[in-house]
Amino acid sequence: MILTQILLQTNTQVSDFALFLGRFHPLLVHLPIGFLIVIVILELLRIAGKINFEQNTIKYILSITAISATIACIAGYFLSLEGGYNEEILEEHKWQGIWLAVFSWLAYLSKLQFIKDRIPFTNALYAPSLVFANLMMFIAGHHGGNLTHGETYLTENTPQPFRNWLGIAPKEEKNTDGGLPKISNVNEAMVFQDVIKPIFKNKCEQCHNANKMKGDLRMDTIELLKKGGEHGAVFVAGKAEESELIKRMLLPESNDDHMPPKGKTQPTEQEISLIRWWIDNGAPFDKKVSELTQPEEIKPILSLLGGGLTETLASTIQQVKQDKFDLEEKLLSQNVAAASESSIAELKKNGALILPFAQNSNFLEISFINNR
Repeated sequence: MILTQILLQTNTQVSDFALFLGRFHPLLVHLPIGFLIVIVILELLRIAGKINFEQNTIKYILSITAISATIACIAGYFLSLEGGYNEEILEEHKWQGIWLAVFSWLAYLSKLQFIKDRIPFTNALYAPSLVFANLMMFIAGHHGGNLTHGETYLTENTPQPFRNWLGIAPKEEKNTDGGLPKISNVNEAMVFQDVIKPIFKNKCEQCHNANKMKGDLRMDTIELLKKGGEHGAVFVAGKAEESELIKRMLLPESNDDHMPPKGKTQPTEQEISLIRWWIDNGAPFDKKVSELTQPEEIKPILSLLGGGLTETLASTIQQVKQDKFDLEEKLLSQNVAAASESSIAELKKNGALILPFAQNSNFLEISFINNR
């Protein structure tokens, strides 16, 4: 009863303590996997006559395997309470993990002498239990990978000859230049399908797809992207600065609400600019690049999509970046008094996001981007 109150809040939401324990599942799940593989290797070497060892050795390893598998199942259950996973695959993965633990316990119990003395044919349980535990390990591991990385994670880097033999579609070419897609004729390209969709695919869909739906959000289909997630729509057509998608991308990477999460590949400035441009133009899904208004700051980025910039334009952009850097350096060299706590408090009261501009400097970066 006390444990239930600790793990579940009165409003039926999962407690932070349970979610904290759940995050250990990816770490704990590797313990039974490693031990099962060690047991199989030892048994195969014993059968081949290469080594000899006390059966107590296997018994102790099996006890650790069964216990760690059980703890991993519990942590996995807590992790599943966060939601955002494909329910069908999650259910299969859950039962595969449970059966892995059950067969590990059966293999362990079959090695206990007092069990052998009381139950005939106990020895006959050992080999089948070990085989089925390993079988569940491979299947559960595969489904766990699908839940975390998507269904194509295992096969997406398959070499081309094998792709042909296995009937897998040709591998999509990855792009350089900050991850921007390459388009032969930019003006005739479809804005969403050819420009925006590849950005979402590379930076967002890993956590927002059919198998993993963080925040109940899927971005792999147009219909579900429009629908949004648990907090509603992720973009406001025509108003990029009011769109949750843009707000979260612009938050500091250390912020828990920043998207993509810290540690994931982050969108470049050009990619964020393209997404803003698309949203400000009404977030169309059926228009070409040539049909949208193209501000001056977007034209160089669109040129990158078409195969690169002219030397003059590239030089100009580089010079602008250098001038910006020089200006910042000049400003930071000036001595300014620290802002008063009352001024900062007043700004925050009005919805300002205030961050230090640089280390060992009194300059502040102030933004009202998330002010509603």
